[in-house]
Amino acid sequence: MDIDRKKINSLFKTNNEIINLLIKNANRELKERSIQFLLSGTKAYFPIQHQERYLPVDWIPFLITEDEWEYIEKGIKQRFLAINRFIKDVYSGNQTPVPKVIIESSKYWDEGIVNNGDLLNFAHLYGADLLKVDDEFVLIEDNLGIPSGYSYIEEIRDIGSKFYKGLLDEEYITSKYHFSEQLYSILTDFSSKEDPVICYLTRGPGAADSQEYRHMKSKTNIVLLDPEDMVLEENGYLYYRSLGNKKVKIDVLFVRLSPIFSNTYLQLTEAFKRNKTKILTLPAFYLPCDKGIFPFIPDLIRYYLKEEPIIKQLDTFWLGDTELLNWCISNIGKLVIKARSGLGGKQVLIGSEASKEELSEWESMIMKDPMNFVAQHEVEFAKSHCFNSKNNQFEMNYCDLRCFATASENRIIVMRGGESRVAPYGTKLVNVSSGGSVKDVWVVKNDDA
Repeated sequence: MDIDRKKINSLFKTNNEIINLLIKNANRELKERSIQFLLSGTKAYFPIQHQERYLPVDWIPFLITEDEWEYIEKGIKQRFLAINRFIKDVYSGNQTPVPKVIIESSKYWDEGIVNNGDLLNFAHLYGADLLKVDDEFVLIEDNLGIPSGYSYIEEIRDIGSKFYKGLLDEEYITSKYHFSEQLYSILTDFSSKEDPVICYLTRGPGAADSQEYRHMKSKTNIVLLDPEDMVLEENGYLYYRSLGNKKVKIDVLFVRLSPIFSNTYLQLTEAFKRNKTKILTLPAFYLPCDKGIFPFIPDLIRYYLKEEPIIKQLDTFWLGDTELLNWCISNIGKLVIKARSGLGGKQVLIGSEASKEELSEWESMIMKDPMNFVAQHEVEFAKSHCFNSKNNQFEMNYCDLRCFATASENRIIVMRGGESRVAPYGTKLVNVSSGGSVKDVWVVKNDDA
C-alpha cells in the first residue's frame, strides 16, 4: 500500500493554497534562523557569498513504518559495530577481508597510525544512505565522521511543529528529542570524568560544517575551538586558551574532515598516540567510507560478528579489477559511477541521464585511474510527495534516506527517522549541493500504513 499517499490524503485537511501559505511562513522562519549550507567548503575563514545558500526544504515528510524503522535501526547498529572492529584491526596491523591494495590506495589510509591498544571506538559518528527499492530499503553508501544533516533535521522539526499545528495529527511528528544532545552524551563516554571538557575543532563560518557545530553549541556544553588556539603539552594532553588566556585541558576532541587540518594533523596524531586527550575522529579513521571498501562490508559483518547482514546493499564493483573495468566501460550508459572519495554528490555519473559527451569524458577519467572508481547498477527507487509552491501542486520526486548514528564502546544510538534528500524533478541525483532539497522523516504506526 502507498503509505505516502494514504497519510498525505488523511493528514492534510485543507487546500493547496493554504498549504502553500504555511510553507512560505515556514521558509520565512528558516531564513530568520539563517539555516544555510555551503555548496562546498572554502579555505576562507568567512564563507564566500556565492557559495552560500539557504537550506532548501520540502516540508512534506517522508514516511516509513515502525516495522521498516526497526529493520533499519538494527541493521545500522550491526553495520556500525563491524566498521569499528575493522578500523581497529587495520591500524593494529591485522589482516582483514578487505584486499590490502584497496586499503593502501585509499586517500584516508595513514600508515603512520598505530593502535595504542586502548581506544576501541575509532568512529563515533556514522551516516547510512539508503534507497527504497521494490518496497525494501537497501544501503548504497557509508559515511563516517562527515555526514551532514542531523542539525538541519532538528531545525526542520522545530519549525515544522508550528507549521503542522492544526494541519496534521501531531502524534506523528518525531521532534520530541534531540540527536545533538545524544551525540554529546556519547562523547562524554570517552572520558572517566563526571563533567569532561569536550571540544569541537572548527575553522570558522567558512567551513562546510559550520551550521552543524553552531547548532550543537546551542544545544550542549561543547566548546568550539580554532586550531590556532590548541596546543599539545609535554604531559600528552591537548589544551586550549580560554578568553582569559587560561590554559584549559581538553578531555575529548571532536574532529571532522577539513583541509585546515593539514596544518595540525601531526599534532593530532601525536596526541592520539599519547592517548591522554581522546581524539574523535581522525581523518584516517574515515577509511570504511571509502567507496572501494563498501563492497566488502557484508564480509566484515560475517567476519567480525559471525552474523548475516541485516540490511541488504547494492552490488558495488571496484574498477581496479580489469575484468570489471571492461564490463563497466561496455555498459557505462546503464550504470552509476562514483569516485571512491567523492563527497556531496560530486564525482557521480548517472549513466542514463548523461549525454554522449559526458559519457566519453567519464570513460576517459575512469581509464586513466580505474582504481579510484566504483560502479553500481542503476535502480528504480522510491519517490515521495513534494509540494511545488510555483504551481500549488504535489509532484513525485526521487528521494533517499540518510540515517544518523553515534557510538561509544558500550552503546550505539540511532537518530529516529532521519533525513530524506530529494532530487530535483526529472533526475535521480539526490543531493542538496547538486540542486536537491531535504525533508524530515516520520516513523508511523504499522496499523496506519
